[in-house]
Amino acid sequence: ILIYRISRWLRFQRQKLIHFTVQTTALVVSLLGGYAVLHYHNVKDIPNFYSLHSWLGVTAIGGFASSLVAAFFMFLYPGIDPVYRRLVLPFHIFGGTANMVLTAAVAITGLTEKALFSLKSKGAEYKNLPAPAVIINMFGLSIVVFTVLVVWVLTKPEFKRRYIPAMNAPQYKLRREQTIE
Repeated sequence: ILIYRISRWLRFQRQKLIHFTVQTTALVVSLLGGYAVLHYHNVKDIPNFYSLHSWLGVTAIGGFASSLVAAFFMFLYPGIDPVYRRLVLPFHIFGGTANMVLTAAVAITGLTEKALFSLKSKGAEYKNLPAPAVIINMFGLSIVVFTVLVVWVLTKPEFKRRYIPAMNAPQYKLRREQTIE
């Protein structure tokens, strides 16, 4: 999500391709993780899709997948008018940011669920804050801090990529012809 903010020296088309490749890889890994969880639940005879964590996870993966498909056709597929791309871009940025925050919520609810289910033995209960509980809580806090920092960088105007069209871009061609006459 930060490709456009941290790699300003790269050409715009290269940034788009890197962004799409990283996002596609993340989607594939997420789908494989979802399949692994479903398989594990079925083997252990654990019900599927009963917790808030699972519902949010399915929502995040569904939103992410639909956003990725729409972005491919809107931003990478040749022949789309740049006017439409500019109209869709704010929604794409908002959707990506919202989905990242949702994904952080999925991770935090998953950590909480794991802590509640696994820290049950006498003396090592979650409520007594044993060492594993501290590690889980610190990991959850690090997810929150990371998410807040990413959203902060995304919203700071000075980190935003400056759009500088090439001199041979169609919008300059008409302007050059008008000034030559």
